[in-house]
Amino acid sequence: MLGHDAVAQALVDHGVDTMFAVLGDGNLFIGENLVREHGVNLVGATHEANAVCMAEGWAKATGRLGVASVTHGPGLTNAMTALVEGTKNRTPMLVVAGDTPIENEQHLQNLDQHALVTASGAGFQAIRNVESIAEDVSTAVRRAFAEHRPIVINVPLNVEWDEVQYHRRPPLTPPAMRLAPDADQLEAAMGIVASAVRPVVVAGRGAVKSGAKESLIQLADALGAPLATSLLGTGYFRGEPFDLGIHGTLSHEVAGETLASADCLVVFGASLNYFTTDHQTLLTGKRVVQIDLTPSNIDRNVAVDAGVVGDATVVAQSMLDLLRAAEHEPSAFRTASLEKKLNELDLASTFEDKSTDVSVDPRTLTRHIDAGL
Repeated sequence: MLGHDAVAQALVDHGVDTMFAVLGDGNLFIGENLVREHGVNLVGATHEANAVCMAEGWAKATGRLGVASVTHGPGLTNAMTALVEGTKNRTPMLVVAGDTPIENEQHLQNLDQHALVTASGAGFQAIRNVESIAEDVSTAVRRAFAEHRPIVINVPLNVEWDEVQYHRRPPLTPPAMRLAPDADQLEAAMGIVASAVRPVVVAGRGAVKSGAKESLIQLADALGAPLATSLLGTGYFRGEPFDLGIHGTLSHEVAGETLASADCLVVFGASLNYFTTDHQTLLTGKRVVQIDLTPSNIDRNVAVDAGVVGDATVVAQSMLDLLRAAEHEPSAFRTASLEKKLNELDLASTFEDKSTDVSVDPRTLTRHIDAGL
């Protein structure tokens, strides 16, 4: 087969069934082959940044590898802002980018795509030659999951038209990172958690990715702790009687009052950035225990009292087992009064709709969109 067909085949071999793209001569035949030969859902975008943003949103929503494609030169430069966002959000994804023919240095769209991608913080994976296509695409997929960032697969146009006897690489099934906590770290954290009088359990994106919901609910029950989330965990505990909603600058009034009186935060998979902590003012008078799968995330944005490296589900279950073994009694922080306030909370009435005959209040608009979705 030709090189562009081999790139398409390699993507399909790794489970790609959806791609977001703006097509140009650098990626046109890859996209065409994906649709014609493999039935891939190719979603066309009006701008390269849109394609990459859609792929990132798709990856977050599905938990799978997001894939976007752009052509060379301006096609890739247009995608830079979205690529930076994907890198900052640590989203595993691929961006299949065409490149100008290696032998034509005077090509009008020629630029140093390696330097450009490196500056964005994303990873760069070159297709070295037509014989290495299957291996290079497989390596890019593995890197996306291992490095938790977008990887740009750079495909020179001349390679796309070379012939190759294609040899399939085995697909990657990324193993679940169920990292158990260190015993000393867990002991230090439990000394704080078990002695808290008014604890709150906070879940972020790391907890959502771990699937830790039920374990966190059980832990909060055992602690007598209300539940809250960072922005990227929004709605995770919806329906639970002591769900405070978002912890941070977007907290509602009842949550704000409750969080202000808390004395301990047990935080799973949230970065504790300045939005979540309201420039650290929400941490005043509280001891903070932070649990994260990535060691560098702990203590990164705020100084915490104890950090535990581990998977949110595993750590929450380990904490729960220790509490049960010690016959720990839940705190009295979950009061009937708090439950009543949360049940009676009507967020729709907390702002004045300032829509007019010619404009719509963005808060009103987003509520309608949210209801529709």
